[in-house]
Amino acid sequence: VRFLLASYVDMHGASKAKAAPIGHFERVMAGSELFTGAALEGVPQDMSEEEVAAHPDPESCLILPWRPDAAWFASNLHCRGAPFEACSRNILDRVRARAAERGWGMNLGMEAEFYVFAGRQDAAAPAPLGDRPHLARPAYDLARLLDNFAWMSELVAAMDGLGWDVQSFDQEDGIGQFEVDFAYADARATADRYVFFRRLADETARAHGGFASFMPKPLARFAGSGAHFNMSLYDLEDGRNLFADASDPRGLGLSALGYRFVAGLLRHLPALCAVCAPTVNSYKRLIMKGGPAGYTWAPVFRCYGGNNRTNTLRIPLGGGRVEFRAADSACNPYLGAALALAAGLDGVERELDPGPPCAGNLYEKTPAEREAEGIEMLPRTLAEALDAFAADPLARAVFGPDMSDAWLAFKRQEWLGYLDTSRIGRRSAICAFSDGEGAMSEEVKRGDRLAGKVALVAGAGSVGPGWGNGKAAAVVYGRQGARVFAVDTNPEAAAETAAIIAAEGGEATPYAADVTRPAQVAAMVEACVAACGRIDVLHNNVGGVGPGRALDTVTEEDWYETFDVNVTSAFLTCKAVVPIMAAQGGGAIVNISSIGGIRHLNAPMTTYAAGKGALNELTRNVALQYAAQKVRANCVLPGYIDTPFTRRDIKGKPSYAYKGYSSAEEYGKARDAIVPLGRMGTAWDVAWAALYLASDEASYVTGQTLVVDGGVTSTCPGV
Repeated sequence: VRFLLASYVDMHGASKAKAAPIGHFERVMAGSELFTGAALEGVPQDMSEEEVAAHPDPESCLILPWRPDAAWFASNLHCRGAPFEACSRNILDRVRARAAERGWGMNLGMEAEFYVFAGRQDAAAPAPLGDRPHLARPAYDLARLLDNFAWMSELVAAMDGLGWDVQSFDQEDGIGQFEVDFAYADARATADRYVFFRRLADETARAHGGFASFMPKPLARFAGSGAHFNMSLYDLEDGRNLFADASDPRGLGLSALGYRFVAGLLRHLPALCAVCAPTVNSYKRLIMKGGPAGYTWAPVFRCYGGNNRTNTLRIPLGGGRVEFRAADSACNPYLGAALALAAGLDGVERELDPGPPCAGNLYEKTPAEREAEGIEMLPRTLAEALDAFAADPLARAVFGPDMSDAWLAFKRQEWLGYLDTSRIGRRSAICAFSDGEGAMSEEVKRGDRLAGKVALVAGAGSVGPGWGNGKAAAVVYGRQGARVFAVDTNPEAAAETAAIIAAEGGEATPYAADVTRPAQVAAMVEACVAACGRIDVLHNNVGGVGPGRALDTVTEEDWYETFDVNVTSAFLTCKAVVPIMAAQGGGAIVNISSIGGIRHLNAPMTTYAAGKGALNELTRNVALQYAAQKVRANCVLPGYIDTPFTRRDIKGKPSYAYKGYSSAEEYGKARDAIVPLGRMGTAWDVAWAALYLASDEASYVTGQTLVVDGGVTSTCPGV
């Protein structure tokens, strides 16, 4: 060994360090390496304050397997000669000391899940290492596991060389996702190892042309990566597991002490989520449905039970421990373990009882059934989790005032930054978001305007990252209580929208269909009724400009293709759904048209304009023919809406370049200037108009065209 690495973590659990030659061993171990806290996240210091010093823990020493001339030490930070209150490792040590006063320690095992992708980390579309076919359900796939054996066996050998005792490893539920399970240890030792593991896994993957990602949900259509905490208390004198009890009357193999610990975890579970699922992206993992297996395997309920993976707190077969399933791969393991241990001890001290364990598939129970059993949802966004953290006195007591304030302020800014990019930098942000639990704060509104209704949304996906009109409408319907049947030609886009709705506690079913094909429309409607029992709202968002613009360039193929997308789709869906609505006693049809159907847009759009005009008249005729049966039909006519569709490539060029602009910003400003309100609209503007027409508030409105264009159509002579 030639070099020493005095390492510690910031608030995110990311390693920081200074290196020193081995000749300075005694100085380094005595805390010679100083760090300016104000330069780091999660070291709450002012620029004028004294530096923090890293004091390496000799017991944590690990030789870097990929660099055997360097030794790594987990360190505790000190300041002014005393332990630094806001150091993550110090925070865990304070709670461990509380347990030790009772003669207890906490064993912790963390299940390490992560993705490994090929190539560069900044690649636009990361792909897995290896060239095996992508199975629809890749969990435990032997072929893909063996395809990754070169780097994986190297990783496992390194871990075993460190004395970690790897017990198993496998290909998980996502393409390129893996899990490595190694032996549990005392909570602090496991936290040290997990921090080091993230570095080890990435270095190993990079040596084989890839990189490891510990992002909780890197791919929308596949399962996210957890870091489940497996916890038990043990006797410091003899090492005996204090949670094991073969005579447990509840049959889970858990002792009375274990149940009180579980009750404490349940009491503080929302705040614990903020720490163990600490990013905006974390809550894209914590959803019920989505991914190859149908369900995500992620916990969303505040409950516990036996060997049942729909519980957030699970007592695995054999008992003697409790598994906390909401913790994910991005967590700071020191802070997560500290708050989990403190929460469990709080349950012990208060002599709490968790009640009977929850049984059955909680995903399949209705919201009313779960409510009757007293089962609440976990926080559905980082913002909700932060509110729970701020409201829980235990969280502040564990973190200490400085770290609590700094951590909460940083995380709230992280959330606000996520929201602000959709307003301040709207055009770039629309291209950046692939999903989300409400990318615009003013649109995150929940209510019951569609409670008890079923909404079939055709065109519920988005043609690119961000919020298209159909995707936003489906999410708004879900937020207002509707059960959404989300249809798109792209199954991944439909699944993404459904997953967002589910993440917010709503109900949604993804379905792939081409609604210009009669047989597929018939099958779609049949599937919707089979799954949901009825159809109260039909929302048609399918449309497109098509290749036909100037009359002399329009071919018959162009004409029929554009009419199929803009008119035939609505004709087929209306024809299939209207009889169902009439038999039910009514319903609402919302067709998304365009101002191009009622005015010229100063550009030749022959087929598109004719199609949208025809859609308007189709809607009026349906409205009048079925008014007596209480079936309403209306159109929303958007204009100058900023969506991924307007940002798509056209004939191999970015849309702004195709239209003669030098940049997306210049193009956006030009479009903003056309609109009397001074800005382009968003998909949410269209969605809220659609919601009004779909709701009972519009029960006296039918056969109408609702223009949503910021005043453009009212200008004369136009632009």
